[in-house]
Amino acid sequence: MLDLLLGSNVMKVVTILVIAFLIITLITLMAEHEFLRWVIGIPVFCVLVFSALYSYGRIDNYYSSKGGVIGSLTALIDVNKTEINKDESKLTYSFKNLQMQKDDKGYYVVEKTEDASLLDKNETYLAYVNGYPCDIVNLVVGDDDSKFIYRFSYVFADYDDNGNLVPIADDTIQIEFTFFKSSTNVKIKTDCSDEIYGLWNSYFNKNNFEITLEKANAEVEEKQELVNITLLVNDETYSTIKLKKGSNYVLPTKINKDGYIFNGFEINGEKVDILRNIQEDMTISANMTIYEMTIKEYEHYILNSMGIVSGNAENFEELSELDFYKMFFGGVFKDYTEYSLDYYKTTIAETFKLNVSENSTFKDYLQGLYDYINKM
Repeated sequence: MLDLLLGSNVMKVVTILVIAFLIITLITLMAEHEFLRWVIGIPVFCVLVFSALYSYGRIDNYYSSKGGVIGSLTALIDVNKTEINKDESKLTYSFKNLQMQKDDKGYYVVEKTEDASLLDKNETYLAYVNGYPCDIVNLVVGDDDSKFIYRFSYVFADYDDNGNLVPIADDTIQIEFTFFKSSTNVKIKTDCSDEIYGLWNSYFNKNNFEITLEKANAEVEEKQELVNITLLVNDETYSTIKLKKGSNYVLPTKINKDGYIFNGFEINGEKVDILRNIQEDMTISANMTIYEMTIKEYEHYILNSMGIVSGNAENFEELSELDFYKMFFGGVFKDYTEYSLDYYKTTIAETFKLNVSENSTFKDYLQGLYDYINKM
């Protein structure tokens, strides 16, 4: 029976033992004679203690999704304990008793966020796990945030019957650091099997897991054979990516810039989605076209932003010029008295300091209100 339980979730073992204990205890208490209670109770108690110790010794030295019996217990009170140490050139995360959980994409993940940007996101950093260097996947430096991605490979080993250490499995975990303006996020993830997941959690429970980011100098970067990919949007640097020479890189499929439509990245006028076998620094420009809003979209945006109406642009009917001013005026000034078109236009233009004239069109007024709202 115990052999069947080896490698399964330890909590199942504990649950079975607890249920067995409760059943035997109930039977014992129902026994009519006190002597019979002792005859049944003492052997049962000894069997349960022996089974628990045996299960602990076998399962904790094997693998389980909670890191063994001790892992199951410490997981209840001391999970994902983190210590952070930093100076100008180095950041160290010291994790204790990490517990990976499966996310909605099927990855096993542990994630931590700190309410501070802990490093200069414009520098290049090399990563180490427990002192061993990680491979660089890519280093993306952007205006709003920067993401550094590394990979760390590990071989799980155990002793065979002859006392020799032999490999039993291997896996690669991905470590992602994202530095925002006011926070830092670190994510450790793998798409391994359930068996490897159990091995990782057992490893995490028995060993501290230390990740260090250390600033790289030019000499180190040259040894790493890094190449720079610079992405331009409207001739301005959108992000800079550092990759190992020979890498492939999937270009972003979405760029958000107010007033523009993103049509993809181009090299010599040809659209590209993936850069393959990169051997040198590259600069790639995004194809952006100016986005002209329709009157319907202007109306929807302005009224919805001011809290006057809500809904989707698709089902929002286009209003006449007079109806729009009437709705906007009543919503802002809480005055639903009907005025003339000129009164609406003059009052709105003066109140919101619109740059309009007698020759300005309805769309000019809408553009002025749109610009005003975006500056609020």
